[in-house]
Amino acid sequence: MSLKNSIVLGLFFTVFVGCGNGVPSDLLQPKQMEELMMDMVVVDSYSDAVVGLNSRDKKTEWLSSETDKVLAIRKISKDKFLKSYNFIRADQICSKLLLTLYRIGLSAIRIKFTMQKSLNMLND
Repeated sequence: MSLKNSIVLGLFFTVFVGCGNGVPSDLLQPKQMEELMMDMVVVDSYSDAVVGLNSRDKKTEWLSSETDKVLAIRKISKDKFLKSYNFIRADQICSKLLLTLYRIGLSAIRIKFTMQKSLNMLND
């Protein structure tokens, strides 16, 4: 195995182990987070109708107030929501990194195969 392949494989393994630990129990679980985010989308969709299209500062203030209300109704602290949201964002970045490393590995294999095939054709 070449040094380049070893490095790619090592990076893939490191990221895979670091990303595959699931959601900690003290954070919102995926289903809870999905439901909460849907509520946030509904609140955001009402903002233009309630506040108006030209009131950027008022809209931000209103959204903040309504978001706090949604969290209160669901009995979720703002801190827990933010930690859960940041965890999910980091996990998405891990997933994208894993996919990128996997694609790099496949590309390297394809290039090597194509080069070997070309060299074999030249030698024949």
